Amino acid sequence: MVPPLRSLVAKFDAIGAGDYDQEIEQTRKDEVGKALKGLADMQAKLKADITETKRVAAENLRIRYALDTVSSNVMVSDTDAQIVYANDAVIGMFRKGANDIRKDLPNFDPDRVRGSSMDMFHKRAAHQRQMTESMQSTHETEIVIGGRTFKLIASPIFDEEGQRLGAVIEWADRTEELKVEREVTHLVEGAVKGDFNQRIATEELSGFFKRLGDAMNQLVERTSTGLGEVARVLNAVADGDLTQRVTGDYEGTFGQLKEDTNATAIRLQELIGQIKESVDAINTAAREIAVGNTDLSQRTEEQASSLEETASSMEELTSTVKQTADNARQANQLSINARDVASRGGDKAREAMDSMKAITESADKIGEIITVIDGIAFQTNILALNAAVEAARAGEQGRGFAVVAGEVRNLAQRSAAAAKEIKALIAEDTATIETGSKQVLAAGQTMGEIVNEVKRVSDLIAEITAAADEQSTGIEQVNSAVTQMDEVTQQNASLVEEAAAAAESLEEQAQGLARAVSVFRVDEGAMGSGGHQLPAASKAPSRALPAANKAQSGRPATAGKAATGSSSKPPQGKAVGGGAKPGNRPASRANPDDEWEEF
Repeated sequence: MVPPLRSLVAKFDAIGAGDYDQEIEQTRKDEVGKALKGLADMQAKLKADITETKRVAAENLRIRYALDTVSSNVMVSDTDAQIVYANDAVIGMFRKGANDIRKDLPNFDPDRVRGSSMDMFHKRAAHQRQMTESMQSTHETEIVIGGRTFKLIASPIFDEEGQRLGAVIEWADRTEELKVEREVTHLVEGAVKGDFNQRIATEELSGFFKRLGDAMNQLVERTSTGLGEVARVLNAVADGDLTQRVTGDYEGTFGQLKEDTNATAIRLQELIGQIKESVDAINTAAREIAVGNTDLSQRTEEQASSLEETASSMEELTSTVKQTADNARQANQLSINARDVASRGGDKAREAMDSMKAITESADKIGEIITVIDGIAFQTNILALNAAVEAARAGEQGRGFAVVAGEVRNLAQRSAAAAKEIKALIAEDTATIETGSKQVLAAGQTMGEIVNEVKRVSDLIAEITAAADEQSTGIEQVNSAVTQMDEVTQQNASLVEEAAAAAESLEEQAQGLARAVSVFRVDEGAMGSGGHQLPAASKAPSRALPAANKAQSGRPATAGKAATGSSSKPPQGKAVGGGAKPGNRPASRANPDDEWEEF
């Protein structure tokens, strides 16, 4: 048993010395064999663990070398806020600002940061440690130590099982950046207010910030020089000197401003020259207009006087024509009445003619009746003669009959005589009636002619009345037109007087303008040949200036947007011996109560 145990002890010693490649016999079936088998398993396990440990150590060493060489200021702390790692960049940053940091931390030593506690950077260490322990995502803040401003980006480190191992902190000294920002802000604010005397002190700056400061100073200097020249030309123009020009060499917007300013001065010089010539012409024309207006005013006044007399005469004529029209209307009414009376007389004459015709017819009938009576008397007389003859023949017996026959004869003779007389009277009356009928007929014809003539006279009087009315209306229109012409002429007279006054005022203003323009001093040589010929760029002024300004005004906003939008998140820390938990949590911004304190 002793030799196998000695061999087993020797192998234990070899494993303890770090030799994990021994061949261990495992053929024995006794207790020593079991011990050898356990030793072989332990050797294999130790070999695997040591190999993995070396691999992890090598990997961590590579990470450390990488962190030591990066330009970012990286620091790693454990769960107790102890600084377990700080790369050369962050140590260099602390060395650069050590004098300022010692104003708040007198015992600060940048070379002893590794192994120190993060609590030295905080006033309330317990509060800050509690906030750090509860941090689940990237946290950004700024602290001020000894007047220097540091930006910190802290990210928690988790192992594969999600256990918190510590935190990785990226430091950035923003003191110089903030100083440049303040000076740039002051410079820009001054430029906005028109103060171009501000400059950025670049003696203590370096790198990008020095280049930025020099560029800003050059920009302000160039702007001040260009605007100064433009102001000089504009001041000269304000003082009446149009011969000054911008002479510096400029490009881009300032070159365009130079061309536009010089073109403006040239245009003003030409304009003033043209104004002087125009003022002389206006002055001469104003005097001629004033003289013409004076003559026109006199003629207008004479015309107004004549029109006033004409208007008065037209008023009298209008009154007379109105009276004539009224008389014509009255005569027309009288003629209408006379025509009615004549018409009624004609009707009466026709009625008289009809009556005379009826009387003539009655007389003819009476004549016929008298003729019948005369015939009856003649027959009666014959019968009486026959009766007397017969009575004579009868003798005594016929005597009485003879007496009766004599009486009948006497009556017949008397009737015949009366009928003759009546016939003679009727014949005389008939002749008289025929004469009267002829006279009545002639009177009726005459009355008809009178009615026709009266109608013609009435029609003529009606036409005369209508013509008189039209004449009266025309005269009234003429009178109104003359009155209006009188008013217009009077208004024209007033306008002519006003025009004369305006011409005098124009002459005075032209003289005043001539006096005002005389204060400008122009280049007579340039104006001697009809004005100065502008360059092509001046003939068609470019709108590039506003576009350039717009483009320039847009660049800071774009740059600012890019600056704010392109800030990359710091990488999640990686634990020694294990990988960092995937950083899928959003970066958080601490509220004021959870911010890292400022010194």
